[in-house]
Amino acid sequence: MIDWWDVVVQPAPFQDYDLSVSGGSDRFNYYISGNYLKQEGIVYNDQFKRYTMLSKVDAKITDWLKFGLSLSVISKNADGVA
Repeated sequence: MIDWWDVVVQPAPFQDYDLSVSGGSDRFNYYISGNYLKQEGIVYNDQFKRYTMLSKVDAKITDWLKFGLSLSVISKNADGVA
């Protein structure tokens, strides 16, 4: 007798990596981070990948004026069973 559950599904391992860098001074600060996630699905030939990046810059131009900029980028890819 065939156990169809074992034929169709598998363990679902994943990889998740993070990296961030930050620094600055009293007038300028920065932060950059990135992430990579890869997860296999429990069904064969099913997977999910995601890349993310975040960057922030803050500058104190004068005592009464500050400037800040944030940028976030995400790329997702899901292959296999929908």
